[in-house]
Amino acid sequence: MMEEMLALDEVQPLPVAIRRPEDAVSAVKELETASGSSGRKQVLRIAQPVGVAPPAVAPEYASALSTSTSTSTSTSGISGDRKDMESTTMLDYRYHARGVHVVTGGLGGFGLELAHWLLEHGAEQVVLTSRSGLRTAWQHLRFAALLAKHGDHAAVISNLDVTDAAQAIRLVRQTYHGGARVRGVWHSAVVLRDGLFQQAGDADWAIGLASKIGALRNLDAAASAPLPSPVDGLTPVGAELDTFVVFSSVTSLGGNCGQTIYGWGNNACERLMERRRAAGLPGMAVQWGAIESAGLASHLTSDIIPMGRGMDVAKQNVDDSLRSLHTLLGASGRAAVFSSYRLHVEAVANDGDADGNNAGGGGAGGGVDSVEDVLAKLADILGGSAADYDASQPLQEYGLDSLSVVEVMNWINRLVAVKVTPSFVSHDTTCNTIFRYIAENPLH
Repeated sequence: MMEEMLALDEVQPLPVAIRRPEDAVSAVKELETASGSSGRKQVLRIAQPVGVAPPAVAPEYASALSTSTSTSTSTSGISGDRKDMESTTMLDYRYHARGVHVVTGGLGGFGLELAHWLLEHGAEQVVLTSRSGLRTAWQHLRFAALLAKHGDHAAVISNLDVTDAAQAIRLVRQTYHGGARVRGVWHSAVVLRDGLFQQAGDADWAIGLASKIGALRNLDAAASAPLPSPVDGLTPVGAELDTFVVFSSVTSLGGNCGQTIYGWGNNACERLMERRRAAGLPGMAVQWGAIESAGLASHLTSDIIPMGRGMDVAKQNVDDSLRSLHTLLGASGRAAVFSSYRLHVEAVANDGDADGNNAGGGGAGGGVDSVEDVLAKLADILGGSAADYDASQPLQEYGLDSLSVVEVMNWINRLVAVKVTPSFVSHDTTCNTIFRYIAENPLH
C-alpha cells in the first residue's frame, strides 16, 4: 500500500540528509537548529562492505531501513529461518537463536548479560570463555541465575584460549550437550593496553591486538576452514554458523585519547567482518558506545565520555543495548558494521555545566574555590576520599590509567579558557598544579 501511495505522490517521503559517521556532530546540530517540521532527517551511512551490493532503493534514501525480501541463510548473518522477514520491517524483526552460542570474554559484564539474552531468545546452550573463571561475587551471582532460570546445562564455562588457533578450533568445532553444535559466535573478549601512543611498546601492541583481531582471525578460521587432518569429536569441514558477531567500539569510529591499540584492533575486526560478508558468510560488527553497569565503561564516574572528532557519548542502558540487537541483526544482510551509541549534546544553560549545575567541586558558577575541590574530584575518579590524597603528590603516582587521565583532562577543560592536553596530566602534575592552572585561566 505504501509503495502505491508513494508512486501516486499521495505520500511524500521525509527529506533526508545522508551523512558520514564522522559528521554525526554536525548532523545533530542541524537537527537542533531546524525550525518546526522543516528540518531534514539525518541519516549516517556506514561504509558499504566491498563486494556487497547496496540496498535496491532510491539513492537519496539508501540508508533508510526498509522491508527485506531476502530468504538466504548463507549471507544474512542471522539465524536459520528468515521467512518472517518477508513481511516484517527490520525494526520489527525479532532474532531467534538456535543451537550452541559461544561468547568469548563471556564472564565480563556485557558477556554475561548477552548470555542471558541469547538463552531467552532460543539458544540451547551458551559457552562462556574465560581463562580466569568465576572470580567475583557478581560473576557467581549472574552465572548461578543463568542455571537457575534455564537449567543446569544452559551455560558452561570454557578455559580454551581463542588467541591460540588450535584451541579456537576445538571451541568452535566440538559437540556440546545433547549433541548440539555451535551455531553462533560472539566475540566480546578484550585485553586493554591503554596509554599514550608514544608510550606504547611492541609488547603492548601484541597483547592488545591478540585478544581482538588475533582471536577473531582464529575464530574465523576455526569456523570456516577444513581441518588438515581428522580429529575425534570435531567437525571436519567447518561450523554451520547462523551468526558471527564481534563487539567493536565507538572508539573505532571517533577515536579516543589513550586507546590507539584498542581502536586499531576494533577497526581491524570490522574489516574482517566485511570480508566475511563479501564472501557470503555471516558476519557483523557492532560499534558499542559506553554501556552502563556492564562492560569497560561501567567504572567511569562520569556519565559523559568525550571521544575524538568532537564526539561526546553518554552511557547507554545495557538492556536497551541488547534489545537493539534485534534491529541490528535484522539489518545485517545489508551491511557488516553498525553503531549503537548515545550521542551527548550539551543543552544551553545560563551558567555552570550542560545541565545547569556547577561543574566544579564547589565554586559558584562551576569554579574551584580551593585545592580541596581538586582533591575531591581526584577521589571521585579514583575512589576513596579527598583526605586519602596529597595535593603535592604527582597524580601519576596514584596509578591513573589513560581513561582516568582523559577524565581529569576533560574536567579541567570544562573550567578553563585555555585547554590542556593529556600530557599536562601525564607528567609531574599535582593537585596543586591543577588548582593554580584553573585559577590562572578562568573560563569567562
